[in-house]
Amino acid sequence: MQQQEHNLAVTTDIAVFTLRDECLHLMLVSAATNANENYWKLPGDLLANDEDLETCAKRALQKSTGLCDLYLEQLYTFG
Repeated sequence: MQQQEHNLAVTTDIAVFTLRDECLHLMLVSAATNANENYWKLPGDLLANDEDLETCAKRALQKSTGLCDLYLEQLYTFG
């Protein structure tokens, strides 16, 4: 029996919460395209072949927001 090779796409999506003026806020980044200028999403990116979820999350957050050295905690994994 011949083995089949499967290419899986795994992504990380980071929910960054903060309290400002006693209100809970969630960070979103622009995902605007020419077709829709008001499209927002959670920061995130595709997992590279050689990285773990935490490394991917930190890279994606820095890439999309410029933020680094934030406390990150993996709460759930969905598959």
